[in-house]
Amino acid sequence: MSQMSVSKKLIVILLWGIFSYLLSQLLVDVDSTQKGLFILFICAGLWMTEIVPLPVTALLVPVIAYFMGILSPKEAMAPFSSTIIFLFMGGFTLAALLNKHGIDRWLADKVTSAEVTVNGETVGATIENIGEQVSLILASNISPDDKVQYTLHYNDDGADAWKNSDNTDFFADQNDIVEW
Repeated sequence: MSQMSVSKKLIVILLWGIFSYLLSQLLVDVDSTQKGLFILFICAGLWMTEIVPLPVTALLVPVIAYFMGILSPKEAMAPFSSTIIFLFMGGFTLAALLNKHGIDRWLADKVTSAEVTVNGETVGATIENIGEQVSLILASNISPDDKVQYTLHYNDDGADAWKNSDNTDFFADQNDIVEW
């Protein structure tokens, strides 16, 4: 529909409007319900065909509701001033800004490569490794004590392996701990 000329688009919108009006009149007898169905049908057609940009169609709903006498301007525009809507708009705007200047990739790199340190000693793996550990621990059926030992061993950066009660290497092969 985007390749159509403006005059053809206007004709399609007019015909769809007439069809929506007639259909809403045929389905119900209550005037306010007919008006509501008309708005539903006209906007559904505009959304499906995308003959009008989606944001414009979304803004047409309260405008049509006002001009048809269903809602006052304050009532019609109230959903657009919800704090949740502003939260999403602000979040999307912030995301676009971060993406435009490459800050999102820089921040993601810093977060995923960060290590946890306590008193100058590294005690935690990177966030990527933590996700891997959680996945392995949850997917395996080893005892809770062994899961703690595995996590401590994994974060030990290759130092002496933890020993189990048999005094053997806790994990000689990583495949031993995961039973799919």
